[in-house]
Amino acid sequence: MLEIRNLSAGYGHGDVIAEVSFTAKRGEITTIIGKNGCGKTTLLKAVTGMLPHRSGDVLVDGVSIAALSTAKRAQLMSYLAQGRGAPEITVGRMVLHGRFSHLGYPRRYSKKDYAIAAEVMEQMGLTALAYTPMSQLSGGMRQKVYIAMALAQQTPVVLMDEPTTYLDIAQQLSFGDMVGDLAQQGKAVLLVLHDLLFALRISHRIVVMDGGRVVACGTPEEIMASGVLERLYGVVVKSVETEQGIRLYYDV
Repeated sequence: MLEIRNLSAGYGHGDVIAEVSFTAKRGEITTIIGKNGCGKTTLLKAVTGMLPHRSGDVLVDGVSIAALSTAKRAQLMSYLAQGRGAPEITVGRMVLHGRFSHLGYPRRYSKKDYAIAAEVMEQMGLTALAYTPMSQLSGGMRQKVYIAMALAQQTPVVLMDEPTTYLDIAQQLSFGDMVGDLAQQGKAVLLVLHDLLFALRISHRIVVMDGGRVVACGTPEEIMASGVLERLYGVVVKSVETEQGIRLYYDV
């Protein structure tokens, strides 16, 4: 379980996020939403320890990350940042990098590391591209490789910042199924998503941020009924029962 307790962090002399508290449980997808500039990315960086905390704490299964080394944190939390480039490296080597935090001395990949990387690439449909340079891939395919690298870390907590960027509709749907599988495996999945309807559809819990603070937290149904989406976005989200299940739509 991932616990964020009264977390404040920022750059320079000012706080970007202030007194943020919520829990992302194992077996669930928790998604952070909010308008641009509300502090979502800053929050994820603070949660991973990449950005120092001004106050508050982050705990994984009851253990404060402040007491852990960078390598140990990487064994507990995998983090997919947004806006990554295309390094001069093959797809296979990029995915294998996800195993780096698990390496002992000397820093050599084991048969287990190669097997895990191969399994993840097969899961993501990347096996045929194992020897393809990252620079030759489209934005959507590069994003799939970075997702695979995060999965190869095999951490109990998975954090992703705008992971559906560059993915087409079919890839987004596949991504929703994949993170659902991660949750079913008992992982705590914490996402930042820009697509409001997609976030409401795939998530167990929604965290709404505004001005660096959490202004609402609950199930998708609770968030939709609270009126907070209308206040922040100026839209009302409603649901309708269809033969294929519940469908969400904007009532404008």
